[in-house]
Amino acid sequence: MKKAYLCLFYLFALIASPAIASSPSPALNECPPTDGKPVLCSETELIAGPDQIMGIVSVYIADNTLTVKYEAKGNYTLNATNLFVGDVSDLPTNLNGSPNIEAFPHGANHAKGTTIVSYDIDISNLKFKKIAIAAYSILKGITYETAWVGNIALSDSAGATYYEFDLDACAIE
Repeated sequence: MKKAYLCLFYLFALIASPAIASSPSPALNECPPTDGKPVLCSETELIAGPDQIMGIVSVYIADNTLTVKYEAKGNYTLNATNLFVGDVSDLPTNLNGSPNIEAFPHGANHAKGTTIVSYDIDISNLKFKKIAIAAYSILKGITYETAWVGNIALSDSAGATYYEFDLDACAIE
């Protein structure tokens, strides 16, 4: 949780500083060394249905910790989130090949009104440098909506997607 607050403080400092705000931001996945400070490496839209943007999922790296932050947009709140980070062949599935979100290693139901949720993942023991990030959520607005990140389909499951993330492209020196 402390890392999430440091990250938010760091982002606020970047936005609030006119000198930094006026300079072009680095391309995503081209992260500079951070000396332990979280660095934003990617942002991906959280999408319900074919094209309804419900929020953003951001990935930060600091030392050996990958932080995945969900942020609901508009009048939506996060009711539940489930997250898988690792090799896509290790992603939990049901017998029919659909993702088994209840078996994802990170997940929770959230209090009413929650708009931001973060998960910290130790990446020091990951076997691969290119990993899958499958981030699922149930959002509440007027109705409940389910949303995923990414553009790579998970089996024939309607709407279930993930994206590939290259740890080396956002290496901390």
